[in-house]
Amino acid sequence: MKIVITGGGTGGHLYPALAVADALKSQNAEVEILFVGSERGMEKEAVPEAGHNFQALDVIGFPRRPGLGSIRAAISFARAISAARTLLRTFAPEVVFSTGGYASAAVVVAAWLNKIPIVLQEQNSVPGLTNRMASRMAREVHLAFAGARRYFPRRRHLRLTGNPLRAQVMAGSRQRALRLFRLDEDKLTVLVLGGSQGAHSINEAVLGALPLFSGRPDIQFVIQTGNLDHDRVMDKCNEVEVKTWVRRFISNVGDAYASADLVVCRSGAMTLSELCACGLPSILIPYPHATANHQWINAEQLSEGGAAVLIADKNLTGQLLHETIESCLADKRRLREMAVNALRMSRPDATAKLVRALGRFLPGFEPPQETAPPYGRPERRGYGSGPGRGAPGDRRPGVGDRRPGGADRRGPDPRRNDPRGPYPRGPQAGQVPQGGQVPQGAPGGQGSPASQGGQGWQGGPRSSGGGGGGRPNARGGDGRGGRGRPRGGSGGGDQRGARDAQRAEGAVPAAGGSAVTQDGPRKAAEGGSA
Repeated sequence: MKIVITGGGTGGHLYPALAVADALKSQNAEVEILFVGSERGMEKEAVPEAGHNFQALDVIGFPRRPGLGSIRAAISFARAISAARTLLRTFAPEVVFSTGGYASAAVVVAAWLNKIPIVLQEQNSVPGLTNRMASRMAREVHLAFAGARRYFPRRRHLRLTGNPLRAQVMAGSRQRALRLFRLDEDKLTVLVLGGSQGAHSINEAVLGALPLFSGRPDIQFVIQTGNLDHDRVMDKCNEVEVKTWVRRFISNVGDAYASADLVVCRSGAMTLSELCACGLPSILIPYPHATANHQWINAEQLSEGGAAVLIADKNLTGQLLHETIESCLADKRRLREMAVNALRMSRPDATAKLVRALGRFLPGFEPPQETAPPYGRPERRGYGSGPGRGAPGDRRPGVGDRRPGGADRRGPDPRRNDPRGPYPRGPQAGQVPQGGQVPQGAPGGQGSPASQGGQGWQGGPRSSGGGGGGRPNARGGDGRGGRGRPRGGSGGGDQRGARDAQRAEGAVPAAGGSAVTQDGPRKAAEGGSA
């Protein structure tokens, strides 16, 4: 059982690939996994550190504007395809799994030329160019956002799965985080993330906001700065009277999530999937130069769902960030609602679904069982204890009722499996009701809603006299069951005035004098006419 996994360049493409690789190994240790990526991407160091074999290709990305760089990228791409074909023939995988990025394009084309099945995974609401083009060669394309469907030329092979998450994201421990980050348990914790490479504008805003928190000894910050701004942020944090913990990169992000009460971050697809799975309220500042502005579109979905506060990068200042953090932390009810809304939007079983999809191409691979996935984070202050906030079967409002294994508190709908549908119906056209007498009226009649023709039967309680109409509120008349206004018609007058009083007696008189009960399929009272 062999599989090639490709994708990288940034953490958004690399981390879902690592999550699937780890899950495949944990399910079956005999699976041979080979990562293929770029020599210039972060995968060159991250994949070997995760314990997987890695093979680098000399490939560069295409520039957005045509020029000499495009010629160099095309030559590099052609060479990378040739190298990838040789690599695939040597390794002989059963399937190639790609998470996108420029590093994966050559491998996908090589797999298609070698007639190896291809499975793609798209993380964003706006797919990248590589995955859009590769989707024409793929057997399956797994999406994280339903709105991404419209960007693909083919739709039959699309699957809405979600973003696969690393096991450590859901395995974070608050107590371990308190020791690791040297935090105080009784303080509110704000986690600041700038993505895998940091975010300069967020770092600048944090430096402007920290002095404004000097009078708040109940707040502490965990800050991931990236490489470029680390030293300067570290020096500034030493000058303010606010407790901070600063690092270039937080590798054990699950513990950081477990310690956080509020997160300030970019809106990359993987970051948002992790926030939702952990049930974390957030302040989102989308990267303004993202391709097709996809980070803004990602953030809008959480903001509109009540799980996050959205701030445009061009409007971001230290003062605005301070006010937004203060307003969120001051309203505990709002924080809880944001956390619950985030959980509602999560897809924590995405990794298992992808493993099952890939397992279909691996002979002898036993896929994981379909079970209700875990939700939320244990040990959360103020949100209860036990299996974790938002666990399946949770009885709190809005949690558990839409998840596998959760409690459906709406109760059974007596009409859900009723073949009669949601509307009361009379006897079918031409049917003689109980009692042996056909109600009087014009020849046309009401069968099921919108039925036409047949021997007369009075329409619904709001119908007028004469022949029954084609709808419960149809207008009477010539018996053809035609559409009409709810109000009166020819032949019998408007009966709505006495309807309420007659309903209390258990029957509503039909046109022609017969009685129609209010129960189930409408039946005339026994004994014929009233």
